[in-house]
This record gives sequence, C-alpha cells and structure tokens, in this order.
Amino acid sequence: MPLFEDYVGDEEEYAEVFDRAEIFMDLMAADAAVVNPDLYRGWRGGYGRYTWKYMRSRNQPEKALSAAFEASPQGWSPLLDGIFGGAAERAKAAFSDVISNAEAVRQNQW
Repeated sequence: MPLFEDYVGDEEEYAEVFDRAEIFMDLMAADAAVVNPDLYRGWRGGYGRYTWKYMRSRNQPEKALSAAFEASPQGWSPLLDGIFGGAAERAKAAFSDVISNAEAVRQNQW
C-alpha cells in the first residue's frame, strides 16, 4: 500500500482497488487461455483474495464489475483501451469464466 499512497485515499479504497486488480488479472488470464490455448500454460486464476474475502457476500466484486460491463459493453473503458482485443464477446466469456471459477473456489472453502 505505501507505493500507492498518492493514488488511493485510504486503506478501504486501496482494498477495493486491489480486489478489482486481481479480478482484472483473472479476466486477462481467462482471455489469454482462450485466445492462445497452445501457448498459455499458467494457472487460469480464480484464487485471489476476492474469492475468500467475499465468500458470504451478496455483493461479490467480480459480479459488480461484470454488471458495469453489461450496462454498457461497447462503451466499457477497458474495451475502448483495447483489452480483450476490444471485443465485447471476449470480455463476456472471460467474465463468465472468472465468475464460475470464483464460485467454485468459494464452494470449496471451509
């Protein structure tokens, strides 16, 4: 957190940004695995802090981020910036994979 003090207001905001960053990394890993199945050999994600931190929450951050995307898929800023090749279909597939993986991880928690 000390490295980001100039960019976030407090610990709560930092935690929120951290969770979103983990989700984005998982989204990009899910997309990379689909786009380059022969080249992608890494863990596909889905085991970030957001999976256990929101285990019993009805407001899971990956679903909130997905809802923001679904509200305006063609105008979603990550797509406009070229993530997922700018393709809403790829982003939607990545969200589906990440949400499914997060749910599976949460179900396997004790």
